[in-house]
Amino acid sequence: MDMKKTCGEIAAAWAEIDFSEENAKVAALQADIAKAEDAIAKAEARSMELSQALFGRRHHDGQAVADALLSDVEVAEAARLMPSFDEMQDERAALQAGIRSLRHKIQDKNAEIDALRGAARSRLAVHVGPLTNALTAEAAKAAQVIVDAYAAIDAISYGLGKSAPEQECLRIAAKGVVGSRALLPQCRSAQVPSEISGLFGPLLDKGPAVKVRQIRSFEIAPRAEL
Repeated sequence: MDMKKTCGEIAAAWAEIDFSEENAKVAALQADIAKAEDAIAKAEARSMELSQALFGRRHHDGQAVADALLSDVEVAEAARLMPSFDEMQDERAALQAGIRSLRHKIQDKNAEIDALRGAARSRLAVHVGPLTNALTAEAAKAAQVIVDAYAAIDAISYGLGKSAPEQECLRIAAKGVVGSRALLPQCRSAQVPSEISGLFGPLLDKGPAVKVRQIRSFEIAPRAEL
């Protein structure tokens, strides 16, 4: 695979895609969200004012009303200086309900934006499929090299009864590339190269002082199954 050529073709294809419709929809949704957030901020500020007023109302000593009465203000008008507890509670409850509704609307609009962005990315992803497939195929070949190396070094180590420093590293690497969701989904065993196993054949008749084993294959448990 010519990486430079392939990436150039992808870049050219991406450059031709027009996202103006999606951009306009996202911009409109973002404007709606900004407007809703501004409305929420104003409603929350008013709700806080009402909460403070309600707290003060519980501890209201009627001084403002008394002062009005002493200044010859009509009794009914003076009474209206004392804010209505029920009215303030109702207003605050209405504001809180409105805030909840606006927050739900913001969630819905954010979901619409996510959907639009997902669709836009899907239009881009179509063009990288061949590249990702080729890269995965190359990675699978590299994974097979790891498994083969693991089998060869393990065969040598087990055959001689002497571990090699590289053995554990390759064992971990090999277990990471096999299994149902790995690069080598069908691989459950590693075949020892015949050249490696063949080295030990002549040693089997060397006598009791030379005790070796001839290994031809290994089972490999995927890491997820350990």
